[in-house]
Amino acid sequence: SGKGAIFEILLPLENISDSSFFQSKSREFLPGTGKVLILDDREIVLQSTHDLLELLGYEVQIAKSISEGLQRHKEAIEQGHPFGVIILDLQIETENDGLTALKKIREVDTEVITILSTAHIDDPAYLNYKEFGFAHAIRKPHDLADLSKILWETLQNRST
Repeated sequence: SGKGAIFEILLPLENISDSSFFQSKSREFLPGTGKVLILDDREIVLQSTHDLLELLGYEVQIAKSISEGLQRHKEAIEQGHPFGVIILDLQIETENDGLTALKKIREVDTEVITILSTAHIDDPAYLNYKEFGFAHAIRKPHDLADLSKILWETLQNRST
């Protein structure tokens, strides 16, 4: 009595490996094109955001650390195919390292669009994201419809 284990198994209600998933919902998911770098130290955030953005048509790369993100960004610039958007987690590795990452990115590229990604919606960087140098801010966990709209609008405005 009192021994044993309880397991919770979560199964998807729908298969989202097919892009028809996005068209069948009442919310609007905006497909797009462009190169996106996601910089976050949580594997589940990286993988889920990567997969969803790829389904929407974006070319996506991921990085788990500031140094890896900077390396990928520099390589993309050198290859003549830079990222159009970088999505930065506010708290990478240690508190507020997303701001450090932003400063380092700006040292090599003043033009790239950056989007702040955080669960800390009471943080001054989230509340005043433009003052901190971000084009947009999005709350985690990401709402795909919101993220797709932000990316689409951001990249559309850049190309006009």
